[in-house]
Amino acid sequence: MVAALSDSDRSRVLRSRALRVSAERVFELARHLTERDRAIALALYEQQLLTTDQLTLLFFSSRRRAQDRKNSSVSWSVVSSCCS
Repeated sequence: MVAALSDSDRSRVLRSRALRVSAERVFELARHLTERDRAIALALYEQQLLTTDQLTLLFFSSRRRAQDRKNSSVSWSVVSSCCS
């Protein structure tokens, strides 16, 4: 007997499917991502949320450079932005 998915499980599965990326998109993104971008993505994956100020302290020499790269990463859909 198979149990039906609860609403929260169904929602989690749908979000997981939405996060999957095609191989073509991965290759397209790889052209734009630096080693630092990959390190930032890993830090965001591990921490779930980092502010621009935290990213600046960890990875950049100025807040402006951190904001510029964050904006690029958001426009490429590498990360999502919820706050400044």
